[in-house]
Amino acid sequence: MTHSDAAELLLHRLQDRGGPWGARVADLLIRFALERPVAELVTPDDVATIVTAVLLAPSIRSATDTHVKPAWRRQLQRARQEHDTVGDALPPEAVHAIETIIKRGEGPRFAWMQGAVEPKLAAQLIAPIVQQVLLGFVTKLSGNLGGVGSSSASLMGMLGRGVQQRASALADVGKAMISGIGVDVEKKLQGAAKDFSETASATIREALQARLKSPEGQALVQQMGVQIFKRIRETEVHVVQDDFARVPIEEIIDLVPSIVAHNRDRAFIGRVIEEEVQAAFASIGHQTLGQLLDAHGLRADVETIARRVVPPTLAAFFAAPEAAALVRELLSSDPE
Repeated sequence: MTHSDAAELLLHRLQDRGGPWGARVADLLIRFALERPVAELVTPDDVATIVTAVLLAPSIRSATDTHVKPAWRRQLQRARQEHDTVGDALPPEAVHAIETIIKRGEGPRFAWMQGAVEPKLAAQLIAPIVQQVLLGFVTKLSGNLGGVGSSSASLMGMLGRGVQQRASALADVGKAMISGIGVDVEKKLQGAAKDFSETASATIREALQARLKSPEGQALVQQMGVQIFKRIRETEVHVVQDDFARVPIEEIIDLVPSIVAHNRDRAFIGRVIEEEVQAAFASIGHQTLGQLLDAHGLRADVETIARRVVPPTLAAFFAAPEAAALVRELLSSDPE
């Protein structure tokens, strides 16, 4: 058999999709590749090069806009339709374990955040809320203590000023009030306090909401947020890590298998995976591998690595006795 005949025979056998040769070669290549040490195929420098190239590629913004943002919007839409709770993703044993960790008080203390916000900002935010709540109590009190006349009005005025002045003014308020009420003041005060306590939470909530919605309140919250962010920026990384190291991370990691198993068969999770895979293929399925590498600025790096790794790997493959025997069979003129 001439070299030309041998070449034609080899091509014929390898191009026959329904024949046994392609499957045998593929099986041998797969087993060979799976038995290679990772360090023989790729080095730490290779991995670092690829990761750095991905993170620094100009296309990362485009990839974020094309894939990440749409995926996030799809997930939000799904979550609104399903109405699942966070707890639905946790099996009972995980819920119990997390509750146990919380009860043990093992968690970050955030001591590094102390003093991050100027006290005067917090005082400016809270003072009108306290004032509104106290005035609400005085209004309730004056309703229960009929006939106090100018004493109630004087009391309300003093309270309004006292919140932003000194706490000692409240003592004067009490004296002024008591002097104008009468002998059954204690009973009436208790009644007024009881009536007010029944609606106090709603009063405080309404006052807080009103304060936070006001332009001044929003401006104060923004200033506080900037100061908190400033403290986070200025805190050394190891301080934050040491604080979060209080969390029993090994116990949390031990929960991962049960949480994954719990969610594996949930219809919602299955739909998320299927829809996101379909969306990804709709976006990139028509592209070649080279185009994908170009899009992320990786073609040159990947080609460099491949040209270094592939030749010696192929040489090692064909040097294996099993591969050499298969090649001889492929070139054999014996009938199949």
